[in-house]
Amino acid sequence: MERPTAGKAVISLIIAQSVTLGATGIAPPDTTSASPREGTLTSAGPGDENAALPQRDDEEFLHPPNPQAASEIAALTTALTSPVYSERKSATEELIEIGVRALPQLRKAYRKTNDLEAHLRIEEIVETTFLDYHVFNRHGFLGVSLTPYNPDLHPRPEVPEGMNGAFLSEIESGKAAEQAGLLKEDVIVAIDGQPFRGVGQGLSNAVAAMVRAHRPGTTMSVTVIRGNERLEIDVILGRCSPEQLRNRTVRVIGFPDLERNARSNFPGWWARNFRDVRESSPGKTED
Repeated sequence: MERPTAGKAVISLIIAQSVTLGATGIAPPDTTSASPREGTLTSAGPGDENAALPQRDDEEFLHPPNPQAASEIAALTTALTSPVYSERKSATEELIEIGVRALPQLRKAYRKTNDLEAHLRIEEIVETTFLDYHVFNRHGFLGVSLTPYNPDLHPRPEVPEGMNGAFLSEIESGKAAEQAGLLKEDVIVAIDGQPFRGVGQGLSNAVAAMVRAHRPGTTMSVTVIRGNERLEIDVILGRCSPEQLRNRTVRVIGFPDLERNARSNFPGWWARNFRDVRESSPGKTED
């Protein structure tokens, strides 16, 4: 099932050591996959993408939904134990779409049922929601390949001497950059009015860090030199999906570390908020 783009997204920029940009922090290159010429730079929201994920419960993550949503979620959690497979599967997918708002009732359902399949489905839903919350829904996805602008290779008279820029060598089909109207061989010289600092990999890191200040579904202003024109283009960032990360169509820098970090934090979080709650109070139910 296709996930909505608005809370999903990631910014991809591949440079000819290539780099794909995301939405917040930057990690060192991932050298385990893709061709030597491809890479990906990503991030998660303001701050360091490698910072530890929250280890304790927080109101934002486990806040109960409003009564109308609660009624819908209750019906779906009940459907997880339906004798009809298609109903169980559909309920699982819908609860994943609902995401964080479903967690309080999923916790109640996990405590109340002894159905093994329901337990496994609830854990799948909760883990997917946890990863979306901490990784995939925090990072905007642009979808371009870039190299640091070199006036000797790609002269652009409108780029002031000494100004740093990112030359777009490829635009990924169907991604945020293409949808906004960015073109191959554009030179990006600023994001949200802020020029770039650094050269080479340092410039790529600087561009990535600026992009990472945005989440999927938010708008980022890009200043572009195209031929003799200077353009301001608004880009609505997309979301990098787990499937894109697994398929590794480009080498992703940052996202593998972010996902590994979230996955390593999930078992402890799950134990505190679901498994241990059940084990410490057998036979009890939550109202």
